[in-house]
Amino acid sequence: MASLLATIQEDQIDVVLLQETLLQDHHTFRVPGYTCYRKDIGSTGRGLATLVKNKTPSVQIKDYLECGEATEVLVVQIQLAGVTLQCYNLYSRPTEKIDLSQLFGNCDSHNIVFGGDINAHHPILSSPSTTNANGHHVAHLLSEFQDVCLLNSGAPTHIRGGRLDLTFLPAKLRSLAQWRVHPFLTSDHYATITKIKIPQIQLLPSPPKGWNSAFAKWDKFAQSLTEWFEDYTPPLDIDNQEKDLVTAFHAAADAAMPRKKKPKRECKDTWYYCPRVKTLKHRVNRLRKIHKRRPNADNRKQLQEAIRHMHEEFSTVIQPPGSYGDGYTESLEKTGPAGSSTRIRNKKQTA
Repeated sequence: MASLLATIQEDQIDVVLLQETLLQDHHTFRVPGYTCYRKDIGSTGRGLATLVKNKTPSVQIKDYLECGEATEVLVVQIQLAGVTLQCYNLYSRPTEKIDLSQLFGNCDSHNIVFGGDINAHHPILSSPSTTNANGHHVAHLLSEFQDVCLLNSGAPTHIRGGRLDLTFLPAKLRSLAQWRVHPFLTSDHYATITKIKIPQIQLLPSPPKGWNSAFAKWDKFAQSLTEWFEDYTPPLDIDNQEKDLVTAFHAAADAAMPRKKKPKRECKDTWYYCPRVKTLKHRVNRLRKIHKRRPNADNRKQLQEAIRHMHEEFSTVIQPPGSYGDGYTESLEKTGPAGSSTRIRNKKQTA
């Protein structure tokens, strides 16, 4: 779990589908920066969870398409720029039969992306195991519905070589999508990554800065409003009158007082600081907290590896204290890796 959380944060993944979470109602599961949707284990279930970045508008869909009586389903709808996607998170036990007929039939019209561990085996899925009922079912649907694509490349998604974790999406989105197996994140299944090049909704621009009334010239403010009112002919529509009045007040404020300035924020007291360093330190701090709560060999090894990786990254960019002059603290701007703005600071030298 520690590796999963650290990877989610470092790779900045937008949507995460988890199967067999084994979470119950009394369990707490949170990931900073993400909205967590859960379907906890019941009498026969194994549990599902879907994580969506907070900046991506999302909502859980309770009235979803059925996928078989014993199939666990968790549906979250996300809003992107110009398109709405429904993400179906699925899990089907090896002994249970899944029914994806409704999903295949509505995939194109409803922009449905669905996937998970459905335990289907068939040669068309590059599965080395004996073909089962779920495999026959998926193979039949793929041949019948040409507007639905299977993204898997044939790479194993299970440590024993199986192709159990499948991802489907509408054919119209196929040219925008990429699928791969994560290089190191694994349990008994390998994590898979699907990238769809759809831009997210642009965030609204920040409101303009307010006025600094401490430096206001109120006589000039009153004079500006008086001059405007002398030549003003009110329209009949009260809404237009309100807009004109607001515009006049803003113009008078601009003429009589300065805008507030963005506060200067000093760089943190560190030799090197940029968004990449912030991400590395956040990952180490998170693993340190996890190790403190659960001090076992695996968590300690992951923490040590993260610290080693962070130091290796730092060694390529950190500049040692130079001859900036004893007793002085100097700062300079330098372009760091990936073109990010980086600040290098020389701490005060002590005898």
